[in-house]
Amino acid sequence: MLVLLQHSQEPPDQPPPPSDFTITATTPSQTVGAGATASYTLTITYSSTLTATVNLAVTSGCPSGVSCTVGPNSVSGSGTAMLNVPTLITTPSGTTSVTVTASSSSPSLSHMVTVQLTVTGPGSYAAIVHAGVTQVVVTVTWTGSGTGSVTLAGPGGTPTLSESGQVVYDRLTYASGSSTPTNIHRVTFNISSYSPTSVQTWTVLVSLSASYTVTIEVS
Repeated sequence: MLVLLQHSQEPPDQPPPPSDFTITATTPSQTVGAGATASYTLTITYSSTLTATVNLAVTSGCPSGVSCTVGPNSVSGSGTAMLNVPTLITTPSGTTSVTVTASSSSPSLSHMVTVQLTVTGPGSYAAIVHAGVTQVVVTVTWTGSGTGSVTLAGPGGTPTLSESGQVVYDRLTYASGSSTPTNIHRVTFNISSYSPTSVQTWTVLVSLSASYTVTIEVS
């Protein structure tokens, strides 16, 4: 009797997958009005075997004239970081991609995450300023979420006065039975240093992605 003996070859053990991490963005696409800041939460997830410091940096796409920041800019385990992308009142309307690169040196690893930012240009409103005027008061109201930003520009864009250094007043009101707030954002611009000697047309620029109402008082 002929007996055939079969020998099975076990496959060699495969090495475990390398230690690694992932990086993702919560709400990776946002829309803001020019002059506002978009904030993105970045989540860094380590594998169970990774022990390394991962450094975070914005490597492309930051709007011109501003500095994008990531904080913290390094992590040593699974966690989150915040990406802040500011814009200027002069930031052009449109959509841009901002990329954050996360990397470690030991082991050498690198991954990127890209978020989308859509900027909506400001609304433009005329303010008739007579001789001797010292103040322009702009009140913006809207319902729901959002952040308003107001800039006042003189004839031809000079001077350009931001909210910084002006008197700013914010208030929330609620209608009876409603949980949705009405936002009141008021900025009092002191223009005594630029008080005109004749009638001029100044420009109020409002950056807000929500629907809003503008009231302008010149005194």
